[in-house]
Amino acid sequence: MIEQLLQQAGFGDKQIVLLVALSEEADLSARELSARCKLPRSSVYVMIDELAKRGLIVASTVGSSTTYRLASATAFEKLMAIEVTELEAKQ
Repeated sequence: MIEQLLQQAGFGDKQIVLLVALSEEADLSARELSARCKLPRSSVYVMIDELAKRGLIVASTVGSSTTYRLASATAFEKLMAIEVTELEAKQ
């Protein structure tokens, strides 16, 4: 269901896979996201940048390691609530 809501919110299939992965486990590196989502690392970086611009993903760097997580579960849940409300209004 969350995948369908994200799709209706205008997210692409690859972005959806990445967001779902980060909703299941925080603090994943681009390499880990690439392996988990079965996507090229270059695509993961592009999606991270796009999703960060929308305020959905934040990066955390410790030493030379950068990991990514959802900006906040609240922001993600708020986005989903808006989409559900809009879908219900259309029906």
